[in-house]
Amino acid sequence: MLKWNDKILFYIRLGGLILITFFLVTDLILAITHPQPQFKDLNYSERVSNYYSFFTTQTNYIVAIYFFAYLFESKFKHKKPSYLIKLAVTTYITVTMLVFWFGIITKAQASNQYDAYHWVSTVILHLIIPSSMITSYVLTSGDII
Repeated sequence: MLKWNDKILFYIRLGGLILITFFLVTDLILAITHPQPQFKDLNYSERVSNYYSFFTTQTNYIVAIYFFAYLFESKFKHKKPSYLIKLAVTTYITVTMLVFWFGIITKAQASNQYDAYHWVSTVILHLIIPSSMITSYVLTSGDII
């Protein structure tokens, strides 16, 4: 099996965590300042509440928190997060991805409501981040320590 240098893995994970965090913060700001047409009538606090009410948003933040905990524990405590936590987070984000791509986006009206940014956001939230978590799970599931 291929053994990666721990420093290289640390910086790859740190870079991924920074990108995910940057995107989630940017997405929150844009959801507040430039909401989708169906949310334009909401005031700012309702937009924040609405943003965090979606399972997609919640699971993507759980993935970011998991990656942060994984990074912290592997770097400073020299151990990995619990396998059950890894499995749960992977399951949540996989459900998010599958329900969106096979259930929600197949509706014609759902795909017509997106502009360019919302398509990028959709791909990142429903494909890139889930794929990164699934890949992380597959690559690290055999690790004992």
